[in-house]
Amino acid sequence: GPAAAPAGSYWQVMACKNPVDAQDLLQTLKDGGMPAFLRSESDNLAHLVVGPYSDTQSMAKAKSDLESRFGLHPIRK
Repeated sequence: GPAAAPAGSYWQVMACKNPVDAQDLLQTLKDGGMPAFLRSESDNLAHLVVGPYSDTQSMAKAKSDLESRFGLHPIRK
């Protein structure tokens, strides 16, 4: 079977001071069927992340979707 990614692997597509700045992209991703949500972290930024993904295959597919369908450059979180 597919190799396991660490439990709850995410792609981060944006980090911003004001969560409002991420709302449009958040809605676009959700409308596009991506499991996107905002979470705050210790750096006091709002992080727009997609996931979680439990295996490397779904991680790879999500990355390619984010790049090709949404023009994003996700980073692994």
